[in-house]
Amino acid sequence: VYALDLLQIKLVIFCSIGYVTAIKDIRSDYVKTGSLGSASPKIGTKGAVAISFQIHETSFCFIHCRLTARVDCFRKRNEEIHYIAKSLKLGTFQSKIRDITHQFHHIFWFGDLNYRIDKGVLDASNMVACQKYKNLLMFDQLKHQKDEGNIFTGWEENPITFPPTYRLVVGEKNIYNCYKKRTKNGQVVNSPSWCDRILWKSNSKSPMICLAYGSTSDILTSDHLPVYGLFQVSIDYNNNEAGMTLKQGATAQRFSNKWKIKETQSAYVIFKTAYALMEQNPNQSNTGAQLLIYSNCLISPVNSKPHHTNWSETTSECRLNTANHLQYLKNQRLQWDKTDFPQAGQFVLSDPNYLTSQILIVALKCKDTVLGSCCVPVNSLVNHLTQNYRHIAELTCCGKLIGKLQLDMNFSRR
Repeated sequence: VYALDLLQIKLVIFCSIGYVTAIKDIRSDYVKTGSLGSASPKIGTKGAVAISFQIHETSFCFIHCRLTARVDCFRKRNEEIHYIAKSLKLGTFQSKIRDITHQFHHIFWFGDLNYRIDKGVLDASNMVACQKYKNLLMFDQLKHQKDEGNIFTGWEENPITFPPTYRLVVGEKNIYNCYKKRTKNGQVVNSPSWCDRILWKSNSKSPMICLAYGSTSDILTSDHLPVYGLFQVSIDYNNNEAGMTLKQGATAQRFSNKWKIKETQSAYVIFKTAYALMEQNPNQSNTGAQLLIYSNCLISPVNSKPHHTNWSETTSECRLNTANHLQYLKNQRLQWDKTDFPQAGQFVLSDPNYLTSQILIVALKCKDTVLGSCCVPVNSLVNHLTQNYRHIAELTCCGKLIGKLQLDMNFSRR
């Protein structure tokens, strides 16, 4: 399908012969992060390459990255993930929201993420020898940062049941080289760690299942062990032809009676109320905040009116991290009602088979800055027909959790 590389960071997409004619809109981009945060030009040893495409009505994006090394550099790795998600120029609305994580039905992020085990070499090595991987993963930096909502909020990773993938003696099985000599800075200590990972995120209701996640010890040409993942994904087939024919006056007999579609009917989403809740930031003014709704299935974006008053303060119980516990925080809350949405969103097609494969991107914007975004699967909205549908989602900015959004809306035909 396509291939892209940035020095040692390579990405190749293959497909079976039966999908060749179904793949379209192939795009690619890369981001260098080698000198992120410094004035010197960025080099290509660290960064990411990405390829996106569409199969029928289902869109995919694959991101292969290599992040900064060393156990004490986890915050810099967090920054690099945010920078990559913001800078990759893929997705129809990337110029609007600057966040690739909301642009596709399914997105995969993998590679040498370089997050380490924050545990001494002897203790970590003993746990590896005893295959106590679950205990050792309690000290995994990636898991900690994800649980705190700093990175990959809403992303998934299958349980790890394989040995750490770094740092092994080249050519040897199950032998870790935890001490690396350097001429200037002395000896660098590397506890056995799962540096190489595969994470994924589905923004639609189309099911995706990870069937296998592991590593292989048969390839010994590197101090890293390769990891692999096997996924099963449902593909939404292209109904554009059927939809366009329907719009041009064809009969609607193939749809069930519950839809009762007429030739001249159009489909709309009507926004009624919305609430945004964010942790209070004394350095940030949120005057003029508004909601922007984008989608390829809408004729035009829907914008709420901007608020010209500041956010109200409330001390409430709100989960603002993903560690499965509640926190009492001083939050900022903003509310929109139906008068703040002057227009309904008209869908390009009214065919329910087309709509159920689409997603809405909801962005919270203040002045010229998008604070965070989330996705609304249109499938959930359509299934509620004329009933009120309430969608509650975590607002994220390039994978970082920044708050929550509650959106009440209706699906309508007229």
